[in-house]
Order: sequence, then C-alpha cells, then structure tokens
Amino acid sequence: MGMPMSSYLLLKTIADGMDNKLLSYSDAIRAIKDFNLYAFILHDPEEDKEFHDTLRKNFDRLDYITGEKLLFFALVDPPGEWLEHGRKREYYRRLYRYETEELLSPHNQIFSKNPGVTALSIANMLKIPYESLPCIVIFSNFKIKEFVWLRTCSEHLEKQLMELGYIAARSSENKLAYTRITTYARESKDYSYDDYYSYYYQRHDFIMDKIKESNLDLCGGNGIQTLKDRIAKVLSDCLSAVVFNASDDTDIQRIAEENRNNFIENLNNEILKFKEGNRDGIDEESIIFFEELCIQLITSLFNNVSYEIKDGDLVIDKKYLERDSYLMLKTAHTVFNDLKGKNINGESEYDFTASAICFSKVFEKEINLSQVHWIRKKLGIELPSYFNRYQPYKKAIYSKGTSSKKIDFNKKDRWSSRWLPPGMGESRICWEDILKTDVPIGWTKDELNDLNNRWWEIAKMRNKSAHSELIGWEMVEKLIKHFEHMEERQYFKLLSEMKQRFRSG
Repeated sequence: MGMPMSSYLLLKTIADGMDNKLLSYSDAIRAIKDFNLYAFILHDPEEDKEFHDTLRKNFDRLDYITGEKLLFFALVDPPGEWLEHGRKREYYRRLYRYETEELLSPHNQIFSKNPGVTALSIANMLKIPYESLPCIVIFSNFKIKEFVWLRTCSEHLEKQLMELGYIAARSSENKLAYTRITTYARESKDYSYDDYYSYYYQRHDFIMDKIKESNLDLCGGNGIQTLKDRIAKVLSDCLSAVVFNASDDTDIQRIAEENRNNFIENLNNEILKFKEGNRDGIDEESIIFFEELCIQLITSLFNNVSYEIKDGDLVIDKKYLERDSYLMLKTAHTVFNDLKGKNINGESEYDFTASAICFSKVFEKEINLSQVHWIRKKLGIELPSYFNRYQPYKKAIYSKGTSSKKIDFNKKDRWSSRWLPPGMGESRICWEDILKTDVPIGWTKDELNDLNNRWWEIAKMRNKSAHSELIGWEMVEKLIKHFEHMEERQYFKLLSEMKQRFRSG
C-alpha cells in the first residue's frame, strides 16, 4: 500500500515516542503497526522528471500490487483515483479525523522552494550518494536505525516494489512487535533503541536477510546503512525546515519550528564539538562525517533564508557541474549571502564553517570526477565502465617517489559498492607528482600549475575550517574568489570535458 509523504506530523509523533497536542503516540503507532515492512521512495523531482511522472501516474497501481503488508511512502501528490479510496484505508481510519484529512489533502503535500535541495538533504542525512537517486529506502520499523537502500528507475520500480510486497506478506507479524514496544515505552517512559525486545530484533534480521538474498538490485546500486538515530527522527528532523516554511497550518508550523530550531542548535553544537576536538589533524573518514554535519546545517537553513540567488549569478556555470555540485553550490551561496548580510548589518554573528566546507565540497566533487579519474585511468581502472565506481579485484595504488605512504584510488565503501576517492590533499600530491612526466589532454602546463595552486589553497582552507577556530565570512569570500578565477580561465569547462570523456569513453 502507498501513502503520500504529506504527514510530517505522523513522523514527528513516532520519532518523539509521545503524544503532542495534535496526535497521540498510540494512535500514530496503531495506524501503521499492521505492516511488516516500510519503504521510502527518494528522488529529485526536477532531475528525475520521467521517474517522478511515472511514480505519480502509477501510484494507484503500485498501491494495489504491493499488498497489505508493505507500506511505501513517496514525495508525490497522488492522483485523484487513489484519494477516493485512500480515505477508506484502515490505517487512515485509525488516525484522528484531523490527521486523516491532513494526510490525504493534496494541499498539504511537502513542498520546498527547491525540491532538489530537499532530495540532496535527505540523501545526505541517510548517507546515500546523490548519484544513486532515485532509490528505495527499506526498513522494518520506524524506530530502527538500520536500513537497506536500492537504486531504482521507471522501468524497474514496479517489479522491485512488488517483490518487497511479497517479502512483507511472508514475514512474521509486525503487530506483536509494535504492541510490545509501545507497552514497554508507555510503562517505562524509556524509548531507547537498545531496550526493544529480542523478538523485534529477530524479525528485523529475518526481513533484512530476505531483502539481501532477493534479486532486487536491478539498477546497479545498493547499500546498507546504520544511522546515529532512528529513521523517523532523521526524516522528521530533515523535513522540519521545509514544513515550517511551507505549512499553512499554524499548529503544525509551530511544532515544525521547534523541531527545526532544536535540530539546528544540535548541529551547531556537534560542529563546534568536532572542531574543538580536532587539534592534531583528522583522518578522511572523520572529515566525511564533518562534511555531512555541515551539509545538514546548510540545507536546513536554506528553506528559511530571505536571500535568493539565480542560476546566472552563480560563481560557476551550472552546465559544467554535476547535479549535486550545482545544488550544493546554490544552497551554500544562498545561505552564505544571507548570513553575511546579517553579520555585516550587526543583526547577529555567525560561524561560517559550514559555508566554507560546502563550497570546498563542490570543488572536491568536480576534481574527483575529472583530474582524479585521470589518475585512476593511468593506474588501470577501466573507464567508462567504472566511472565513479569501485572496480572489483583491481588494485590502483600510487606511491609518491620513495615515500612509503600508498594512496588507494580504488577504495570501496565497506557498506556498499560505492567508490571512495582519496582525500583532497592526498589526491593533489599524487596528481602533482604525475604531472612531472605527463599532462592531461586539453591543458597547458601553466594552467595545471595554476590549478595546482588553487587546489592547494582550497584544501588548506577546508582543513582550517575543520579546526577549532571560528571561520569568518572573509575566508569564504576567498574561496569564492578562487572559484571566480578558475571560472574566468574556463577551468571548470575543461574539468567538465574531462568528466565527459571518462564517463562516455
């Protein structure tokens, strides 16, 4: 069965594990406890227009073929024929009349001022690579921290959801697990993940094993992720900024505003704690975690800033950038300009760490798919077959001169088939060394020396941003100046041409 992802309130209530003024926890749980499996379809409506149209047009059919034990959510406005019989569903009738109307009304669909940024934000918080969208996020309980994700497409979505519906129908009942969890939570007032009964874990493991064993990876991408918090909490935190800015319901808006403010405060505290603890340098895995925090903060602030930047005013031409690089640049630039104005006007003082990190992330993404892939090709990675992908059973190690340190250009994420590029500084050192004997097609020596200097400066500023000192808007301006310099000399055009050659062969 399907449900439009219009109920932030439902997610929020389940995440909190307690009643609020609009919906009781027990009613929220009763509405979904008879399902054995849940799926969240994540896509960028602007980038994946064909998929979005297919999902919306076939929502009613997908609702029917997935059966009664799988509940899937989608960020779409469902068609009229589904709305007619959706009101008769048991899981809707179990909710208060107010919430039933709120769930079903197409006017309450979750919209942001940029759906692509919302998709990027959710993907980042779920630790799913943006290039793997559209995908299906699969979990056995809203209180769980672990989930499986599968890449999908217009052609295979129906088959994947139908198979998930079969797995859900053949799994042990979810009702008992939810009843025990809800009873325990009500009596003990303790909603911690570690206190759930072993029955729940056994059922969860059974379902996850069935998913892993099934032939569902039809689009060349999958993974398993374990989050720091429960899925309902992660999704409600992520959507709170959107709902606060878009909802016409003042009660829901008030709940979302409180959620958003707490979430942003916690993110700021985590970023500050990370910086204070980083006195002797950090490994690349830690930097990735830090970048995720900064992206969460910037995308959460984006929906509530008054400043708007048009594509033509961006420091880099959109046509040279990957879709997620473009979204990151536009989000970071919008939030930076807004906060910088408030800082200069004396309205408030801000730490611009997250802005600096997001700008440098744009450069890192583009350089990884161009100059770093030049190194990968020289080390024997088969392109375009493994463009931006890990190549199984292939070593691609580079050692600079007589240095004992070896840099792996074909490293695999341990939870998925995702390729993990070396750190920005490590890549630059190897790249600089190879330039002594070879030069990429389309570049002059002067251009490469200049790019090397920019690369080095951006890496330095990124590393400085991750240390204990607060970052002022002036340093972000320096980053932007580097981008302007490279755009004027058409470096991003050259990088884009490299990407296309490596991507298409």
